[in-house]
Amino acid sequence: MPYLPVLVLIGFIAGFIGTFLGIGGGSVVSPTLVLLGVEPHLAVSASLTAVLGTGLGGLVRFLRRGLVRVRVGLVLESVTIVGAVLGGFVAVRLPGSYVALAISCALALAGTVIVLQPRLRPPRSLKLALLISMFAGFLSATTGIGGGVIKVPILIAVLGLSVKEALATSKMMVGITAAFGLTSYVAHGVYDVLLALPLAAGTYLGASTAARFVIRLEERKLRAIAALLYYSMSILTAVRTVLFS
Repeated sequence: MPYLPVLVLIGFIAGFIGTFLGIGGGSVVSPTLVLLGVEPHLAVSASLTAVLGTGLGGLVRFLRRGLVRVRVGLVLESVTIVGAVLGGFVAVRLPGSYVALAISCALALAGTVIVLQPRLRPPRSLKLALLISMFAGFLSATTGIGGGVIKVPILIAVLGLSVKEALATSKMMVGITAAFGLTSYVAHGVYDVLLALPLAAGTYLGASTAARFVIRLEERKLRAIAALLYYSMSILTAVRTVLFS
């Protein structure tokens, strides 16, 4: 298991990147822990705790600027929570290699969604947004990635929010989703406090730092960095799972 400073550093990087992309940072934490040799189920539960740190860090700054669409976020969360709880109960019954491969597939999906995002025309369909949000919750609990990689495209491509509004609103949502997904792991005893808390502290600090710069970030660079990160981590996670399973 990684040393304490390494966990805090991983969390900081994840929180920083996660805030810039409107995600929880679990897409960095979960596969990184797996690559470092942490058992996949423990990696997911620790990652969900880290996502909570990202959701809280810097959120007040976004609320003060009026970028968080609270009502929209809460409506979508009403179904996302259901997906997260179901996903948590399914994940703890899956073999570790299945969870790791699910993480790899989720990362690849995220990269593809972000690449295609500029070409999509928002139908502004709440029903469609609710359906995909439930899937995002399930994906969050089964892989520990927070679900933000699906929620940002929903808010922009389906509901027509601006990029800044989508990033800020998704940030609030992923924290709520992660909290409900985490309950299943804790209930089954699949949780390591010494692994999870340093990560959460790191993500909170990273998210708080990144929140100061999000407003100035260029959308084109965001998409490029996100796609590169997702595809790279997807490949690395898949390779490690095949080689060491």
